[in-house]
Amino acid sequence: MKYIFLLMLFLASFNTSAISGNELTQLNINNQHYYIVGTIDAFLIFNNVSKSPAFCIPDNATHSQSWNIVNKYLTDHPQDLHQPAAGIILMALSQAFPCSNDK
Repeated sequence: MKYIFLLMLFLASFNTSAISGNELTQLNINNQHYYIVGTIDAFLIFNNVSKSPAFCIPDNATHSQSWNIVNKYLTDHPQDLHQPAAGIILMALSQAFPCSNDK
């Protein structure tokens, strides 16, 4: 959890051009899907080289499933919508797909 907090802190101080959760919810469905899936792919690359990945998506999970998880998180946590969208995506996936201790 400390790792996630530090990553959220980093993302919060990121360039002002970073898209927020509010902006993400305003995108049309296709652009929203592409943004979420692209962000997830970037995190997966980071997870592959990290000794302590932020989340562990099961091999049989689909992009649509991950997209639904992020959208549910956006709906259930309106207080976070001002945060960077990448951080929100990270939080949603880390809650839905925590890594086991043996990873």
